[in-house]
Amino acid sequence: MRWIFSSFAQDFAWLYFPGLLFLVIALLGGGDLLSPRMAFTAIVFAQLCDSGHIYVTAWRTYLHAPERFRLKRYVAAPLIMFPLIYLLVRWDFAFFQHLAIYLLLIHSFRQTYGQMRWYEKLNGRWHKGSTVFFYFLLLCPLLMYHFRAPVFLGPIATDTFHWDVPRIYRALLTVYILGAAAWVAYEVRLSLQGSHEWNRRLAIGVPAVLYAFAAIGAKDYWQALLPLTVNHGFSYIGMSSVAIERVHARRRGYAVALSLLTAAALGGLLLYIRPDPTLVSPLYSLMMTVIFCHYLFDASLWTSRHPEAKLIYSPAPGRISA
Repeated sequence: MRWIFSSFAQDFAWLYFPGLLFLVIALLGGGDLLSPRMAFTAIVFAQLCDSGHIYVTAWRTYLHAPERFRLKRYVAAPLIMFPLIYLLVRWDFAFFQHLAIYLLLIHSFRQTYGQMRWYEKLNGRWHKGSTVFFYFLLLCPLLMYHFRAPVFLGPIATDTFHWDVPRIYRALLTVYILGAAAWVAYEVRLSLQGSHEWNRRLAIGVPAVLYAFAAIGAKDYWQALLPLTVNHGFSYIGMSSVAIERVHARRRGYAVALSLLTAAALGGLLLYIRPDPTLVSPLYSLMMTVIFCHYLFDASLWTSRHPEAKLIYSPAPGRISA
């Protein structure tokens, strides 16, 4: 069994521990992320994970000569997106926030799914059941949220896509519990057949816990958002450092430092930009253009059809566990 970073300890530290740690922090802290007592959490959340990680994409695109002019979208996308986002922000800021949060969820979901598929490629085995359960365990909680009592809609949501229907919520919760039990039984059956793929199981199980907590267990907006965002951001920085190490032919430590410093230096800008369309909408629109371009560029950077995919997804050197 192979790991993305060459060992279980490194994979767990980059891809799973941050989300689980901040789940505990969210349970103990909660409240306003901008309050003084949550200052450290705010720095990690905003500076590295919320907006910081998106700038690391530059090392795979604009700052990588073979990729820089490979696709026209690298030039066209920012020029098209900025005026569209600016007009949307000025026209209906609430609608734009809804659009942004759903695009974020799609982007985060795609990254998490790609991580699971990366492990399957390293294992040399593809399980259709894994894909089915992955979709179910992550999408069902998101669907349930839309019918949950509105206890933590938060500043980015209205009741436009939310209906407080307890009967539907309870029915979906029952279906979810049965589906989660079915996944456990499925993995037990694979183990009895000699398939002990803990890397793939972690790639399904940990995100499933975070999504379930956000949709079912969180009591306020920050409790729901913190674990998901931190896990997504750190995972992206970590996996990007692997890609940078391989496509730029750099040492692991250099690639990690470069990724973290890029995120820390350029991240956190949105934390200080207030969504006032009459004052800062051009700057706000510029920051959102960077985020939306990050979503678009990633859609091609991490596919198996990318020219550098074979180099990036090759097994890392290190011990192969049974």
